[in-house]
Amino acid sequence: MAIGDCYELVLGMNQNGAKLANRFLYEQQDADGPDVVAAALLTAFTTVVLPKYQDCCSSDLSFETIRIRRLFPTEGGSFLFRVDEPGNVAVDPVPPNSVAIIALYTDVFTKSGRGRFHVSGIPDDWADDGVLSAAAVTAIGLLGNVFEADLPAAGGNPAFRAGLKKDTLASFEEFSYSRVRAWLHTLRSRAMAQP
Repeated sequence: MAIGDCYELVLGMNQNGAKLANRFLYEQQDADGPDVVAAALLTAFTTVVLPKYQDCCSSDLSFETIRIRRLFPTEGGSFLFRVDEPGNVAVDPVPPNSVAIIALYTDVFTKSGRGRFHVSGIPDDWADDGVLSAAAVTAIGLLGNVFEADLPAAGGNPAFRAGLKKDTLASFEEFSYSRVRAWLHTLRSRAMAQP
């Protein structure tokens, strides 16, 4: 584990029995600290990202697990952590295949230089005929903003930066800005979560 190592973080969720997942990539920014790197990333993610994520989701969506593994320069073993945290909004959600999308952009201005993730569990009163309200876009935008900066180091552990690593990119590219799409999208042909 060293500066520049890339880690995959998979956030497992459940919305009324429907299994959901989002995958994020983080690059280690500093030298190793006193904790196992996966534990340091877990602490940073659950302290910074998860609360913003919970603020966008109905309490009918629960964040269940976080799986972390090193992807490169060499693959490492997986660490599975139990989370068991609900969303913070006490309103029924839209169906689990109706999602808000946060588009994330790097400074590589090609199709390979951008990514996105789906936000499930959107409260039903945040959208009208599939269009998100201005307040909803703002709240979801706050979640998108956390991917534009380092997850802070704590207790002597390393900081981490969200970004992309694709075969078409020469190196890990960090996200520089995000944008919320103002309408809900329907997931049709892809699995919502892998077993």
